[in-house]
Amino acid sequence: MQRDGVRDAFLDTQLQQIIQREPDGVAVSVIEWASESRVVVPWMHLRTQADATQLAHAVGALNRSVNGFTALGDALHK
Repeated sequence: MQRDGVRDAFLDTQLQQIIQREPDGVAVSVIEWASESRVVVPWMHLRTQADATQLAHAVGALNRSVNGFTALGDALHK
């Protein structure tokens, strides 16, 4: 459900327009916080609608990699 929200946010035209208005764009990485933390989408520099859409599709294609607790505190203790 969280991934769907992230995907949908970066497909949203309002957010895409905000990204395009930023002079240097934005940098985004997606980290999965579960029993362990893991970068699931490495840093991407978003400047255009196509960049945001590419990130959205990358997030949408993810499968849950860990079958554990999803409490942020668990990941931070490691």
